[in-house]
Amino acid sequence: MQASPLLLALLPSLPLGAAAGAPAQGGKVAPPPGLVLVEGGKTRIGTPESDIEKLFSEFPTTTANAAPFISETPESTLDVDGFFLMVTELTNEQFAAYVRATGARPPQGWAEAAIAKARDEYLAAQNATRKEAVARGERPPAQVPFAAADWWRENWRGSEWTAPDDKAGKPVVYVDYQDAVAYARWAGLRLPTEHEFTRAVRGNGDDPYAWGEGFEAGKQAATSEIKGKSDAFPVGSFPEGASKQGVFDLSGNVWEWTASPYMPLPKWKARKYTYGKGRSQKTIDVIPGWTPDYRVVKSGSIQNPRFMARCTTRRGADRYEQASLLGFRCAASVAPGADLAGTLLDDIPTELRPRDVNGALEYMPKLTLALDRWQTAPASKVAVEGYSIITGYDYIAFVPIAGMHAVNESDVRKASLEQGLVHVGLFATNQPLRDPQLPAGSYLVTIRGKGETPKKKEEKKPEKPGDGPAAGAPAPAGQDPAPAPVVEQKPIEERIALDITKDNFVLFDMTGEPVAAIPIQRFNWGDPSVSDSKMRNEDITVMVPGLDAKGKEIEIPEEQRWLLVDFFVKGRTAKGLKTTLPLRFPDGVLENEWRQ
Repeated sequence: MQASPLLLALLPSLPLGAAAGAPAQGGKVAPPPGLVLVEGGKTRIGTPESDIEKLFSEFPTTTANAAPFISETPESTLDVDGFFLMVTELTNEQFAAYVRATGARPPQGWAEAAIAKARDEYLAAQNATRKEAVARGERPPAQVPFAAADWWRENWRGSEWTAPDDKAGKPVVYVDYQDAVAYARWAGLRLPTEHEFTRAVRGNGDDPYAWGEGFEAGKQAATSEIKGKSDAFPVGSFPEGASKQGVFDLSGNVWEWTASPYMPLPKWKARKYTYGKGRSQKTIDVIPGWTPDYRVVKSGSIQNPRFMARCTTRRGADRYEQASLLGFRCAASVAPGADLAGTLLDDIPTELRPRDVNGALEYMPKLTLALDRWQTAPASKVAVEGYSIITGYDYIAFVPIAGMHAVNESDVRKASLEQGLVHVGLFATNQPLRDPQLPAGSYLVTIRGKGETPKKKEEKKPEKPGDGPAAGAPAPAGQDPAPAPVVEQKPIEERIALDITKDNFVLFDMTGEPVAAIPIQRFNWGDPSVSDSKMRNEDITVMVPGLDAKGKEIEIPEEQRWLLVDFFVKGRTAKGLKTTLPLRFPDGVLENEWRQ
């Protein structure tokens, strides 16, 4: 702490608020804005092989592209955890808030005029080239279609675009998988898995649609049975097709990205399928083109018939695919911080992944301690209950490691001095810190126990020059090359100011540089308890430098608001380290409502 570590008083913990705009409901964690809870449970996944053969017989045109339907098999039952899901497909006005906030690439559908102009110029240039070839008596080059998506990827920064007001309440389309993931991360959310999508539709039953088994054209979903309509409807246009949780358009309207790779369902086996009767009976022997880099898209669209709108329908899509009827909706795990942890851990550079003497360390995302909150704006074009426009997301999170190879606190201190700093977790926030004074970002949290760093024993050197191979030089045949020269790192106490008479947390940024040392006030070893892992606000009175009435330098008491991160890391036995990471944010940051 930059302020004096002398604590004069600890006042009662102050409760952290619920999510802004989404108060806690019945003691449960409040959902993010625009999402509702889908309870977990045993869920029927996939389609029986006999039902696929029946589908081929009833709709023979499906056999021309049988592989996606075969990929739905077999049917099985899986446990799906509860989760939060957006009540509608993401709209243009929701995506526009993200584009304005981040400067991300807008969908190509927002730049129809610019793309039309570029297409005309491209075709004109291509025709001119062909005419010139003919004039020279040469064979003209083949015509190459204008690739609008590719042109937009390369030229969007210098082109004009407008978020269409007349389509504000329609699903955003022309978004590839990367666009969908980027929005979800910015909004503090994630994409649903295909099994979560099925759970949202079926619940504990086995119906193909959220409303049941029957289907009335134009009543519950936007499919190709609606004649004369090929463009997506505004979200929520079919209330009779909503799920019991109030989730709309899970069938039809636009295809939706999921986070699931396009791979076989559990227990899938290759087999032959037959359809038709008697002499007209035919056999299909096809294996779907599984591609783990592809992602499963669900729900069908306005241009597909009802059987494509079943919750079991799955299609594999290239992650860079952009289409006029391909959009997405977001989901979130029930445990605050669980999704954020995955994102933060993915962002740790490979060379900074922590290790100890036994190899790479594992983190525990499910034990993440997190505070988060959202900023929202009023909806302008959508009147669906629960719908919300996210304009910002804030977070404070700590992800602990799974365990350490220690049996008591002395063991931790010894290892930190003799083997290298002991890594205990990852801290991350998009809020600047006041104490220690650090910018928003992610930081590896390590422990440096009190005491002197032992001096390393000097390695035996060659007796005279030339007795050993030069570092990095080619080795004689059959021998390993000499190791590259190692740059000797200074002890941590020489790289950053810290008091070696105390146990310290040492924070490293994502470049591998130590950036702060924080004296540890609680350093205990014992059995875990519920109270060992939490975030809490404390008003702490500390002594800080000041002046008395005569201008003489003294220490005076000052009340400060701190965030104390209590966490537990298991040791080699059931017991482990109980400690607290103290952090201070600028005045006012912790006063607003946060979800915990």
